[in-house]
Amino acid sequence: MWASGRILFLLHAFLFFSLILVPVQISHGQTATAAVPISQAPAQNTSQSGLPAKWNDAVKTLAGKIAAAVKPSGAISLSVRNISSLSAADVDAIREAFAMELEADGLKLASGNAEVQITLSENIEGYLWIGEIQTANAARVELVQVAKLSESSPSAKPAAEIQRRIVWSQKDEILDFADHTFSPGLLDINYVTIFEPGYLRTFEFSREEWIEKKKASIPDARVTRDLRGLLVDAGDSQTKVYVGRQACFGLFLSQHCAESSHQDWPFVWGYFARFVGSRNYFSGFVEDRSSKTKYAAFYSTAIGLDIFDHITPLIATELDGKSRLYQSGQYPIAAFTDWGDDIASITKPACGAGWQVLVTGTGDWTEPDHIQIYLVSFGNNSATAKAEGQPLQFAGPILSMWQADDKKSVRVVSKNLQTGMYEASIITITCSQ
Repeated sequence: MWASGRILFLLHAFLFFSLILVPVQISHGQTATAAVPISQAPAQNTSQSGLPAKWNDAVKTLAGKIAAAVKPSGAISLSVRNISSLSAADVDAIREAFAMELEADGLKLASGNAEVQITLSENIEGYLWIGEIQTANAARVELVQVAKLSESSPSAKPAAEIQRRIVWSQKDEILDFADHTFSPGLLDINYVTIFEPGYLRTFEFSREEWIEKKKASIPDARVTRDLRGLLVDAGDSQTKVYVGRQACFGLFLSQHCAESSHQDWPFVWGYFARFVGSRNYFSGFVEDRSSKTKYAAFYSTAIGLDIFDHITPLIATELDGKSRLYQSGQYPIAAFTDWGDDIASITKPACGAGWQVLVTGTGDWTEPDHIQIYLVSFGNNSATAKAEGQPLQFAGPILSMWQADDKKSVRVVSKNLQTGMYEASIITITCSQ
């Protein structure tokens, strides 16, 4: 009967909170990069328990209500569960504070006639701490609304993290790739198109394995050791590939290829740059007569579309080893050193507003590489770039990086020096607590 009464109580409690309270926001999967103990948070006026003063007051209030509800029982069993965005370190500190406060109220934490479960939840107003109290004779719920820490606190500030999803690996060299899903009905159909020297191949995931569905030959265009290629995947009749001096389209239908020592390669959102076919860099962007900006030769670029209403900033990794930011006018407004040759832009950033740029390391083909997030901020005709979060490590060199049209992901091709395999990955940025 006691167990049945507890279940009925919890059902009523659930219905009550669903109708009365603002819906709870549940967050899972806390990460080590954001798990900063509260004791390290500056300027928070902490109490003896180590909690910020407002949180300590909430512990005292809820503990007092729990003590009043279970007395005259001298012993209780206590459990704490977290369904909020609090870090593991914060939860441990709060659990300790509740234990200290309940013992100060004359209760002993042990097996007894009373069970107390404290749930750390949250809604749009802040954290919501709920105490479920079950005694032999009654069931009761107490709650307190708790303010979140200020954004200046390391414990409360969200962190940007790089996420990598490997979509394909193979022994043969990969120049570029496309990963897409077709959903004709209830089932998703996954496809991967791989652009490698001499071929374009499309695979479909069927019956728990990848099956090659289409294959097209492409003229050999290897004129440099550092062969670069770009795949523009837009359906069979519109798909194009660019490699060296070659540009081919209609690859799976009526293929046509053209050769030029200076091919105009398309970047996102209508930008074109002139690739030097006998080398491995771009001589500059295709001339825009409405702009006075003059770009130097570069290896790769990050384009900040929609960062401003009428101005699109652009960063180019130039041949002298520096990355320069162009906003408007003839000259760059900032230069960044110690960046690798490959960069890409995230213009729908996680963790608030701003322009996030992904940057590779400065190693060569024989070394492991990494990708680092930089947050680019603008001042009075100037700009700064600040590293965010931890770099994402690779087991080998990054060979290419192209930003996607969705403004929030990047295609990366790398080589794993441990396995000898070429790997195609989708890179995104997430925001964690």
